[in-house]
Amino acid sequence: MKITKSDESSNTSTVQDPITSQDEEQVSCVRIVLLVFVVTFIVWLIPTLLITPSYPRSPLTYIKNQGFVLDQKPFTIRAGTFDYFRVHPSHWRERLLRLRSLGFNAIETAVPWNLHEPIP
Repeated sequence: MKITKSDESSNTSTVQDPITSQDEEQVSCVRIVLLVFVVTFIVWLIPTLLITPSYPRSPLTYIKNQGFVLDQKPFTIRAGTFDYFRVHPSHWRERLLRLRSLGFNAIETAVPWNLHEPIP
C-alpha cells in the first residue's frame, strides 16, 4: 500500500507502508504452523484421554504431597548407579542383585554413545 502526502511546495512524495507482503507471508506461515501444532496436539490428546488400555495396569504410582504413592502406600525411589559398560556382562546379574540387597529399587545408568554409534 502506498501513502502519498503533499508538501508545502505542493510536491508529492511516496512513503512505503511498513508492512510488506513478505511480512504478511511470514505471519500467515506462523499461523499455519501454530494451527498444525494445535491440531496435532488435539489428535494426540483425545485418544489418550478417552481410550483405556485393555491390558492389566501396573500398580498405580502418582505424586502426592511431595512424595510418590504406590498401591496407596508411600513409596520412596532409591536409585543406584550401574555403568554396564564398565562391568563384564557375566557379572551384571551379581551386581544388580547386590544393589537390590542394599535396598535400591531403581537403577540409573549412562549410555556411552561412543560405544554404540557406528564410526562415521
